[in-house]
Amino acid sequence: MNHVCPHISKARSKYRNSRDDAKIYSDSRWDKVRAEVIDECNSICLWSFYVDGMIRSVDCVHHICTVIEDKGQAYNKDNLIGLNSQEHKTVHKLYKTEYKNDVIRLLHSIKDYYNINGLHMEDLGKYKSVVDNWTE
Repeated sequence: MNHVCPHISKARSKYRNSRDDAKIYSDSRWDKVRAEVIDECNSICLWSFYVDGMIRSVDCVHHICTVIEDKGQAYNKDNLIGLNSQEHKTVHKLYKTEYKNDVIRLLHSIKDYYNINGLHMEDLGKYKSVVDNWTE
């Protein structure tokens, strides 16, 4: 079992609770919509599949348009995508670049493509070249 330092855990908890969007994550609506999003993508991280060309499981749900920007989108499934925590960090890094709006469009495109076509092995890494252009 991994040791979690209580001091770090307490500091993270204090940070999370002080954020404007903290109440959303303790709401039962969040638990429900989060579970639905994960179920709809069969627990497969769509970014990992379509961008990285890898199959990874979802362990977090990302707000495409951040809650801080639009609280009205907090429980809107069209604004949510299941990601692996590693890819979630990648997406947030990209949000801090000049490509933020491009990343948002790509996330919506990935969701739309998946909803129409599902997952097919020939689509592994389908959008990799797009993201590679942003990270060169």
